[in-house]
Amino acid sequence: MKKKEILKRLSAVCMSAVMSVSLLSSSVYASEELFVDGRVSTEAELTDEQYRVAESTDTEDTDDSADLDVIEGDADEKDAVSDVEITEEDAENGVDELSDTDLDETDMEAAFSNGTDDIAEFSSGEAWGDTEPAADATVHMTIGIRGSLAKAKDGSVMAEREVTVKDLNNDGILTYDEALMAVHEQYYEGGSAGYETGTAEDTGIPYIEKFWGIAEDVYGWWKEDEPCTDLEEAVHAGDELTAFVYKDTEKHSDGYTKFAKDAYTIPVGTSKHLDCYKAAYEDILDEYQFSLFRGGELTVYDSSFQSLPEDEYTVTMKDSGPVSYWINIQKMGTYYLAVESGEKENIVPSAVKVTVCVKPSFSDIKFYNSEEEYKNGEAPLEMTPEFQEDVYNGYSIEAPDYMDHFYTIATLSEAAEASGNYDTVMCTNRTGGTTGVGVKDGIAYKQIKEIA
Repeated sequence: MKKKEILKRLSAVCMSAVMSVSLLSSSVYASEELFVDGRVSTEAELTDEQYRVAESTDTEDTDDSADLDVIEGDADEKDAVSDVEITEEDAENGVDELSDTDLDETDMEAAFSNGTDDIAEFSSGEAWGDTEPAADATVHMTIGIRGSLAKAKDGSVMAEREVTVKDLNNDGILTYDEALMAVHEQYYEGGSAGYETGTAEDTGIPYIEKFWGIAEDVYGWWKEDEPCTDLEEAVHAGDELTAFVYKDTEKHSDGYTKFAKDAYTIPVGTSKHLDCYKAAYEDILDEYQFSLFRGGELTVYDSSFQSLPEDEYTVTMKDSGPVSYWINIQKMGTYYLAVESGEKENIVPSAVKVTVCVKPSFSDIKFYNSEEEYKNGEAPLEMTPEFQEDVYNGYSIEAPDYMDHFYTIATLSEAAEASGNYDTVMCTNRTGGTTGVGVKDGIAYKQIKEIA
């Protein structure tokens, strides 16, 4: 076998093994179609003496060219060509005796040893490319820009917006970075162009370069009321996320805010108190601590995340006491109450969902001397006047003086039961004590003591 045939054979084997690492078909790269005129160059590995020997031999062979130019191709192919070193001694020691059978898998592994006793092992069944991508997940995200809620491309505010996060790199993990890419694609006017990241040269940690179209600023991001520092932080379905551009770019004094509950339900026409808390970093504890917050600018937005006319709701702020705000919304529906920075505060805006439902009402209330009388089907105690829905005062019942308790049956109105918002009825006794009674099938059963 000629030296050039040896070169061609071993180079093909070399590249075949290299390409098997890349999980590509090795048969394609071992084909003679990838060689110029059936030749392989090893110029990078030949010594001057070997080069002269090869040149002399090539001259004697009139069918082959003596050129040793490196073939055109990608970097991997060139490296594969230059990895094989053939000398005159190799040919004399029987290299030309190698056959296709001799070049089995064992020989190939030995040929590509890392120089130690360890042999490189390549598994085609457990490659990182086989990782199962994470399923899409919906999170809720609030976006703040210098103390105020950001605007989406349709003019609505970015408060508690649903965002579908996808596993863009198919690594099986959904990250905060992918959530930020998703929120820009779904809501920002310029799409993904509004968000860019970079990588720190010294640590390799990714960071935000542009957010909501604002470049080279100071940014923050929180998850579930906890600060995050890594864009690779994992996110999951249902997570509450808040990302923002600082208002105070020097001291970073913007305080993260949150409401006491994830959501509130308020009967229409009634007032409800809501508590808001602001985070401050405690050096001694080395963590953020929340305290009651009573400031900021308060706005109610409708279910389309557009501001509600001010004559349709009232929000009262408390300067002192254990409550932040009182809210009253005049129409049933789904709303979002948001707190944003005012003139005196630097805060990260937050929002909470508020459902205004039908006012609680009863279609009937009956009193019995005991639970036993009720279960035996006896008549209830006579009440004067007869019960009227939505009227809860001015009634009297005739009962023996020794009675100090009654068994009470309170039936919710059809509207109250259908709303699904009422599962407890509060009963008050003569001394002012209250007891919660569970509602089952629209009815609350309770023995009340010392009723007036």
